Amino acid sequence: MRRDDLPALLSGTPIITQPFVPFPRTLGNELDEVAGVLSSDNWLHASATQRFEKQFAGYIGARHAVAVNTGGMALQMAIRALGIGPGDEVLMQVDACIADAFAVFNAGAVPIFADSDPETFMLNLDSAEATVGPRTKAIIAIHMWGRPENMDAVAEFARKHSLILIDDACLACGAEWRGKKVGTLGQVGIFSFGSMKPLQAGGGGAIVTNDDGLANALRASRAWGDAVDITGISDQTELAWNGRISDILSAVLLGQLAGYPAHLKTLQDGASKLEHLISGIPGIRIMDHDARITAQAHTQFLFKIDEQIVGFSQNTLATALEAEGIPTVWHSAFQPVTTLSFFESERWRTWAVGHTNPKRLAHNYSRPYPGADRSFYHTGMSIGRTVLCSGDEAIHQTAAAIKRICANSEALRAWESANP
Repeated sequence: MRRDDLPALLSGTPIITQPFVPFPRTLGNELDEVAGVLSSDNWLHASATQRFEKQFAGYIGARHAVAVNTGGMALQMAIRALGIGPGDEVLMQVDACIADAFAVFNAGAVPIFADSDPETFMLNLDSAEATVGPRTKAIIAIHMWGRPENMDAVAEFARKHSLILIDDACLACGAEWRGKKVGTLGQVGIFSFGSMKPLQAGGGGAIVTNDDGLANALRASRAWGDAVDITGISDQTELAWNGRISDILSAVLLGQLAGYPAHLKTLQDGASKLEHLISGIPGIRIMDHDARITAQAHTQFLFKIDEQIVGFSQNTLATALEAEGIPTVWHSAFQPVTTLSFFESERWRTWAVGHTNPKRLAHNYSRPYPGADRSFYHTGMSIGRTVLCSGDEAIHQTAAAIKRICANSEALRAWESANP
């Protein structure tokens, strides 16, 4: 017999009684926009892309938006256009998406890693201070799961060390620091519209900037370096890519952008309610409130677990939440990238073109990162945004599931011992 007082993992009756609202989903007039492109005679980088660039730049608060085919391409192009190349280092937290590190390699530079803070899941600036070196030319600020980085501190660090600041807002479209949207807080802002992202088109990305010359360089860079649309002369002066975006993706993005403010408000309201409901559960800690964070994007709902207080591991909590039917239970950040085979097998040596100090890179890629490890393996939790936009009942049921799991500490500890 199933019991209401036990978690579903321990054969209790699941609390979640109805499916969550799916995501991605249409937020506006995506179907009409796509139909308009399909009935036209140009499906590549045409009027839909131009309209999206203008509207997206307006929404973000930048002079220019340059739409491209992926977020990774956006970062590669930005790095190259900013004058970063062979021998240069780009500093970032070690538990970023592997796309950030690979984009740096693919642009010809090398990533250099600093630890993260297990309380904020953001860059540990003491570690960054110990890591920055004479070859470090840029720093990437990453707004993990839609929660803005401390941009006051990162911008000051960049100024102190004369670093280019790249604002990675791929997970944080619409989030704000001091009332200003992320993506506009560095020399360039990077956005992605693929998997797990706030605006979803199944692909696509964008670079935003207030620098007219940089915007023109980026527009040329996405078309194999041909600046004919800008200068009227067809010629190539720099190595470049085919980074152009399909007008079909731009049409989807136009529809997504039209409905995004209302969708984002739903996420923000839902997150506030869920935080309130779980804030008193022993061992569960909501993220600290920082008045400088004036809006979050909530690509995932972030919180923390104190394993000592709840009496079982982060992994057991994740398994128990999944058994309840709560979607996309994951970590607070990404797996520390230096634990991936590309770094552990030293495959990176093939691609560290132009860097004259491989010993420095080898040390950086093999040293411990205790903050990132603690976040990933012990303290950090996130659950899918679909919980936040599925209505009050779904939010209350999710909170009840977390409360019931934590109330069964002894039984879950026994389950954990039997299922190592």
